[in-house]
Amino acid sequence: MLKINLERHILSKLTYSLFFKSIKSIDLLECLKIDTQNNFKLIIVKIVVKDGTDLKQLKLPKSAVILDIFNSDNGAYTCLMKVQFNKVFIPVLKKFFKDNVIWKSPTYMNENAITLTCIGDEKSLNEIIQDMENFDTFKKAKLSYFHSCIEQKGIQQILTSRQLEVMRYAKDWGYYDSPRKITSKELAKKLNCSKSTLLEHLKNAENKIVNYII
Repeated sequence: MLKINLERHILSKLTYSLFFKSIKSIDLLECLKIDTQNNFKLIIVKIVVKDGTDLKQLKLPKSAVILDIFNSDNGAYTCLMKVQFNKVFIPVLKKFFKDNVIWKSPTYMNENAITLTCIGDEKSLNEIIQDMENFDTFKKAKLSYFHSCIEQKGIQQILTSRQLEVMRYAKDWGYYDSPRKITSKELAKKLNCSKSTLLEHLKNAENKIVNYII
């Protein structure tokens, strides 16, 4: 499994950067079709909007169209979308979408980071890593590359949606970095909760993950 983490500065190259003024995150649930000749993809995504935001009133980038809304629950919408590839990524896509590589969850975007995940044989993943060195966009990407017998989606399913959201923000804002890039107090402020509530979410999520793995 290869996990690619891109930090916030990458978002400045995307029209989606404006979109994140109104939403918390976009989580890819399923990729139904990828057309590298016509430069578009059909995807099922979970969009979590910020408080007081109506998805139907959002000004989507010209490259994205919501074809259908399957479900909505407290500001979280499951949607079918058609997305035109950003020109920045077209050369990358033609390199990365190989027949024996599957792009899977967790693949998501929020206002601070982009995370991409794929699985495949060792040779194919090593080729992707080598190809990344040829694109300026990915030169500062953080890579996690490992053999995995644990299904990542299984770990996500044992966490509540709030625990998963809090852990993602903690990771993306550098709470788990050494040294830490953000304090628990600062992170709690970004998540609109108290420090004690934040630490409780993190502790409960971490306990679930440890018990799931060991």
